[in-house]
Amino acid sequence: MKTEYGKIADAKKRSKRRRQLKFIPLWKNPFPKEISVDYHHINNILTIPIPKKTHQKINGNLNGNSKEHKKHNEKWMQKLYCLDINTILK
Repeated sequence: MKTEYGKIADAKKRSKRRRQLKFIPLWKNPFPKEISVDYHHINNILTIPIPKKTHQKINGNLNGNSKEHKKHNEKWMQKLYCLDINTILK
């Protein structure tokens, strides 16, 4: 679980068990090793790496905050990667 491969394997296992989601990263982790990363689902299949603190800022599982969680992470994806996920998925 300490290697990059181990972290991705664990994320795959957790995402499949929780919501029956697939796990296909769009690209590899671009952040330095000092920054802990989570993979955010942009749909039921595709994920992208974002910093763990940013991803967990608004928890989508508590109190029905999934829409707020999605909006918060979309804003950060646009800041970090300069892309609009909704446009890409269309």
